[in-house]
Amino acid sequence: MAKQRAGKKPKGSTAAAGRRSRTAASPRRLRTTNELAPLRRARLSPTKATARAATAAAVAPDTVGVTFKLRNVQGDLVRDPLGIFTFKRLSGGHQVAEQGRVELRGAAVRFAIAADRDSTLCELDLQRYRFARSPVFMTATGSSHAFDGSLLREPDEWRPRFTPWASLSDLFERLREVLRGSEDIALLDTDRTLPSFADAAYDAVADLKADRKAVLAKTALLNIYYRLRTAGPPIAGAEPWFSFVQKVIAIDKERVLAYVEPEMARVVREVLDSIEHFKDDFEPADSSLHRKNVPAALQPRIRKMFSIKSSHDQGNYQLTIIELGGPDAVLLDADIDESGTFWGHARDLFKHVVTGGTHPVDIHEILVRQERTTPGFDLGYALI
Repeated sequence: MAKQRAGKKPKGSTAAAGRRSRTAASPRRLRTTNELAPLRRARLSPTKATARAATAAAVAPDTVGVTFKLRNVQGDLVRDPLGIFTFKRLSGGHQVAEQGRVELRGAAVRFAIAADRDSTLCELDLQRYRFARSPVFMTATGSSHAFDGSLLREPDEWRPRFTPWASLSDLFERLREVLRGSEDIALLDTDRTLPSFADAAYDAVADLKADRKAVLAKTALLNIYYRLRTAGPPIAGAEPWFSFVQKVIAIDKERVLAYVEPEMARVVREVLDSIEHFKDDFEPADSSLHRKNVPAALQPRIRKMFSIKSSHDQGNYQLTIIELGGPDAVLLDADIDESGTFWGHARDLFKHVVTGGTHPVDIHEILVRQERTTPGFDLGYALI
């Protein structure tokens, strides 16, 4: 699952288009090097001092030292087969040095660039992480800068490794109970249904290459289960949201549709009716966009739809209630949003370019970043 690099034939995706535009803007062609040590990666330009590895000695008078500690959302220094570092002036976007090419080995990387007293930033382009930009810094003579921040995983460069059904902790007992009572679960945007999604059938959905849509839907189900298991109505004594779930009827890489107890509709309506009181936790959301997610056979039964969305600090999840008639029933459409406004609140992240729709790996990044220190934190899978 190698991410497209500069110079390869574009594949037509949004991410590829973004990468093509960045490559087209670069004044120099990417060049490879056989040097592997991170502190000796970049080369000197024949016309200007280029990005070059700094040593433990003091920064030379005519250069600026720049150090990056790049971390994943778990807080660990990243390992990546190829990181491309491009220093550019803020005004005009002109490249000030040839690109440094580094294999990241779980350690800081250091460069020295020419001091020209200009506002500069660095574009960070790793193979397994999303494209990002450093904060702006001044290249004053003899100065040095150190940046310590998080990168987000590039979704297509990672695959989930699921905890087997029988090895899931007691925290997943409610999910197991619901899935054992669910059958013929629709895989949205396909013609497929999953006759069962429990026990051996659950474990059988594991190979991303062989069954991409089902594996991503399973990942999304686990993300949403975690959030709805650990969050609930902002009402004293209220049970978590997932306690209302009775039966899952459809899943995809963005959402879970399930029948829920009618009481959940009443609670969500109470939050909406008193939204000023609950504004620190929730806001009203547009439910009309979720109508298309309701299975065709249930569309004629829709009577009412309403929706709330949690605050950024609560995980950006959205709950859309669909009240059905003939017979009466309540359907829940639950999803987690990876919107750019969330990443704007993440102060320890470099500035990222994130395009496209919701991906379960992006939700993994949100949840891990927010919850990794929570006792017993467990999503039921890891990324490898």
